[in-house]
Amino acid sequence: MYFETTTGPAVPAYDELPTDGAGRPCGWHVFGADDQVGRVNLQTPARIVAAAGLVRKGAVFPVNTAPDVIDPPLFMRESLIHEVSAGTDGTTLDDRIDRFYPQAGAQWDSLSHVAFGADAFYNGHTLDGVLGGALGIEVWARRGIAGRAVLLDAESAMRAIDPNYCAGSRTPIGVADLDRALAATRVRLVAGDIVLLYTGFLDWYVAQSDQLKRDWAADPQRVESAGLEDSEDVARWLWDHGVVGIAADNPGLEAWRPEFERGNGMMRWLHPTLIGSFGMAVGELWNLGPVTRDCRSDGVWEMFLASAPLDIPGGVGTTANTLLLK
Repeated sequence: MYFETTTGPAVPAYDELPTDGAGRPCGWHVFGADDQVGRVNLQTPARIVAAAGLVRKGAVFPVNTAPDVIDPPLFMRESLIHEVSAGTDGTTLDDRIDRFYPQAGAQWDSLSHVAFGADAFYNGHTLDGVLGGALGIEVWARRGIAGRAVLLDAESAMRAIDPNYCAGSRTPIGVADLDRALAATRVRLVAGDIVLLYTGFLDWYVAQSDQLKRDWAADPQRVESAGLEDSEDVARWLWDHGVVGIAADNPGLEAWRPEFERGNGMMRWLHPTLIGSFGMAVGELWNLGPVTRDCRSDGVWEMFLASAPLDIPGGVGTTANTLLLK
């Protein structure tokens, strides 16, 4: 399958990006001064058409996680309340959801989720602008996210070098590990792709005791997971491979807990860089176990991804609402 790489906006290499006042490469204005879409701009019609050709056997893999999978929710969120009511004649039903946190399970982060720096969100939007509705999840909801996804089996790549690898402990996945996992797919990444990163965390978490889940929910400091190395090298790797978005099965994409800058409480590299600088779509807690097992079985690691984020004006995140099709 040939994927179009010559159409669409010209994008400079990471090391050619302009820098901000702190000397950090900045991906603002690549798609225009007024852009709010970010890297999803790279999902051109030609690339979407090519990706649709990857649907060959009709296998469909939803990635959402049910509300009771991460329960109690992590990071001090509250459990969802779902109430069903019957009409007076008992022939109709309606339901109501309270305490719904779109980012409590499988999710996309919008470009308003994390800033690049103080009062500096993607493309230069200010905090007041974001609170006024800029960079909300509805930008992607009204466009849709669709294209080729490539699954990287980081769990297998990590176990090959460390048989004691555990997705429930802080294990950084660096560029060499990503390259090893990518080589195993026998495909190459091209502009417009979404990377799916299987760490094994969600499958590990489901098998843990209720006590551990309660302990982690009560104290976010206890949460640990394998995930991306929080480094500039990983940020460069994602940018230069033309990646539109990256979604993982762990709680925070990075190996958790990530490092934080002293004084301002901001994560050191990936979240502020990928979202606040690059305008990249970031997903977490995706249910990637079933599709990973299918890929291990048939040796096909590329697929068509279609996602319809919730249309919540000014929304900071959304349930993933994603289907993977092979």
